[in-house]
Amino acid sequence: MKNLRYILIGISAILGVSSCGNEQTTPTSNEVQTKSSENTTVSLTYSILPETAELNWTGFKLAEKVGVNGSFKTFSLSGFNQEANSIVELMTGTEVQIEVGSTKTGDEARDGKIINSFFGSMNTPETISAKIIELKGEESGKASVSITMNGETLEKQLDWSYTKNNFTFMIKGNINVPDWKAQNALDELNKVCEEKHKGDGDVAITWPDADVSAFVLIEETPKKEL
Repeated sequence: MKNLRYILIGISAILGVSSCGNEQTTPTSNEVQTKSSENTTVSLTYSILPETAELNWTGFKLAEKVGVNGSFKTFSLSGFNQEANSIVELMTGTEVQIEVGSTKTGDEARDGKIINSFFGSMNTPETISAKIIELKGEESGKASVSITMNGETLEKQLDWSYTKNNFTFMIKGNINVPDWKAQNALDELNKVCEEKHKGDGDVAITWPDADVSAFVLIEETPKKEL
C-alpha cells in the first residue's frame, strides 16, 4: 500500500507539472472580439461635395506671355457616382455644364470683352461642357476629358490627382483654343484688347493656349467589411 501511495503521488506531481507547462484555457468573450476585430478590414466610400467645386483658367497676353487669371462662377455637376468605392469610380462619368457669361477676372471691363467678343464669337456662345471619360491611375494619373466648345467636341489628356490630407480632387492641364476651330474668337478678343495686349515690339498678342483647372472636395466615409 505504501508503494501504491508513492506511485499515486508521483503521477499527481507529473500531471501538475504538465498542466503548468501546457495550460489550456477557454478564450474569453473579449479575446474573441479582439481577434474578430483584427480580421476586420476598414475601407472607405467616396462622395463629391458639389458646392465646393471651382473652375479656373489662365489665359496669356503680350509677347512676354503674361498670365490673366479667371474663373467660371456658374456651372453644374452631374453624372458622378456617389458613395463609390474608389476615386476613379466616383469621378468617371462626371460632367460639368458651364455658363460662360459667369466669367470673372477681377476686372468688369475685361470680363465683358471676354464674354461678348471671345465667347460671343463662337458657334455656342452660352455654354462649354466637359466630361471625364476615363481616369488612369489610383490617386493620380492621366484623365481623358471630352470638351465641347464652339460646337466642336474633342477628347484631351489632362492630369488628375487626389490629395488625401485635404480631400481634394483636381484636374488640370493646358488646352489649345484653335483645336476647337475658335481662332476667329481669339482674333476678335485680340482686337478689342489691343491696347492691353501690346508688349515688346508694340504688337498686340493673345496667346492661343490656356491653362485650365478644376477641383472639388471629397467626403470619405469609413465602412466595415468582414
